[in-house]
Amino acid sequence: MFGLSDLVTKIIAGSLVAVVATLGVMLAIKSHDASHFRKLYEQQTKLTADASSKLDISNASIGRLQSDLAEMTAQSEARAKEYADTKAEDAQRIADMDRRQKSDASRIDTLKHLAATLPDQPGCKVPTAVAAQLEGL
Repeated sequence: MFGLSDLVTKIIAGSLVAVVATLGVMLAIKSHDASHFRKLYEQQTKLTADASSKLDISNASIGRLQSDLAEMTAQSEARAKEYADTKAEDAQRIADMDRRQKSDASRIDTLKHLAATLPDQPGCKVPTAVAAQLEGL
């Protein structure tokens, strides 16, 4: 063939058969690998979609929890402010009551002193100093 010896022609023909067979095997392997990788890709795509769905649910839950926490924190802070305001009002009220009590105690002491030192006068009008101390008691 083409002026080559039979041995060279057989070697070339055998080499071509070997190359074609090798190419066939390689294509079969590649086809199998491609199919295998396609399946792996599809599995990974499904796993990714499932994980994404679960992540979306988790993120939504976290968002609700954060919102609820913010609302509860605001309510707690409002109650704390109300408590502090009430406590300040109570402290002011107690201070006012202490001042009035001290004033009343002083007036009572004055009345006791007047009762002990003023002479008895039947049918007598109440002295102005005593009447002034009795006002508001």
